[in-house]
Amino acid sequence: MQFEDIRPFVRFARTIALSAANVASLTVARDCRLLLVQSGKMQLILEHEITLCPGDCVYIPAGFPYCFPVLPQEPVQFYSINFDFTWENAKISQPLPPSSPEMHPLIFEAPPMENAPFFDRPLFFSKMHTLVPVLQEMEKEFLDQRLFMHSRLSALFHSLLTQLARIQLSDLPRHPDAVEAVLQWIGTHFAESLTNQQLAQAVNYHPNYLNRLFLHHTGQTMHQYLINRRIQKALELLLSSDLSITEIALSVGFSSLNRFTKEFTARIGNPPSRYRNKK
Repeated sequence: MQFEDIRPFVRFARTIALSAANVASLTVARDCRLLLVQSGKMQLILEHEITLCPGDCVYIPAGFPYCFPVLPQEPVQFYSINFDFTWENAKISQPLPPSSPEMHPLIFEAPPMENAPFFDRPLFFSKMHTLVPVLQEMEKEFLDQRLFMHSRLSALFHSLLTQLARIQLSDLPRHPDAVEAVLQWIGTHFAESLTNQQLAQAVNYHPNYLNRLFLHHTGQTMHQYLINRRIQKALELLLSSDLSITEIALSVGFSSLNRFTKEFTARIGNPPSRYRNKK
């Protein structure tokens, strides 16, 4: 599964206060959780104990045990979101009660995501006050219980998860200048016969290392991006020119009509001739 395929299902979206009932007992998240501290400070044990301050955000994957070890002296409030990454279990729409590890509860695990594998483990994000407006809107939507509430919650939370995924990816090796240079090079030379070796030589990097950096920053390999760039240009030409499909294929960098048709159909869903006729 790719991150782009997720469709979050939100079961709970509220501001809650940390109370004695939440403290000390080890809890297993039955679905995925997102917590963001609104006011006060609190301790949380995941893989180790951490202190959460206002604006700090924690993602807890389903099935992962966690614990609030002590009740703070000052009141603590935090946003709590209970969710799945898909609607597979949407028929269970009410919040799932907490459970202890010994009870072996039913867990709605997060699906493995090829281009966002970090969602299979707990994540910590500091100073995420920019998420508060989205969380406030989600809480209002959850409390109002209006028509199509779950669809609206899903859309709001999808944008929030996208922000977190981008932040997580940006924390990987930082060489944005090299990646930007490759993007510009492909944008100028996409119609030429390009290899990873040639792209790497253009920015003086090893091709394998550069390809990993490119994947981290864009979510695509250099080859995937190159093909997509060619397809985008082909779409423009199919609609705005009288060139034959073969001429378009060669002009955007494909070595043959068959190769162009195969790549085009895989990405657009229709072969080039049918796409042009429909449009």
